Amino acid sequence: MQVLFDNLKKADAELRKASNVRLREAAKECANDLAQRLRVSAYGAPAPQTQLVARSIKVKKSDRFPVVAIGGSKKVGRAYKSRKGRGTVRASAASLLFGVENGDYHDRFAARNESGYWIKPTVKDFSTSSQAIGNYQKAVLKILDDAGVL
Repeated sequence: MQVLFDNLKKADAELRKASNVRLREAAKECANDLAQRLRVSAYGAPAPQTQLVARSIKVKKSDRFPVVAIGGSKKVGRAYKSRKGRGTVRASAASLLFGVENGDYHDRFAARNESGYWIKPTVKDFSTSSQAIGNYQKAVLKILDDAGVL
């Protein structure tokens, strides 16, 4: 009986490993497609800082789900004099992200755009028109079929 359980564990581990490899490949393809679309979309956005923030777009490696990160601590733009006496500093991509996507938080410069300028519209278009999402779904269905679930 123990031999049976050992063989089942081994088969289960091999299935998980193969499934993870397929999912990671499909997720990477999907995320790369979205990241490329976001970079292209950034050049059509109205705020000039958008191109600075777009430099921070990264595809998270080795994940089973498509993950694209925007923002972060990457320093972008020109250096400016700190109000707190720390000399010159540069803004992080994260500190500019909200403004370039939705407009000014305090409505000082322009009207807010709750539907987004470049990230939300691009992701919405991507979710309806990308072939990469279909490929990711096919990979999931193939894994389920190979496992005998479907």
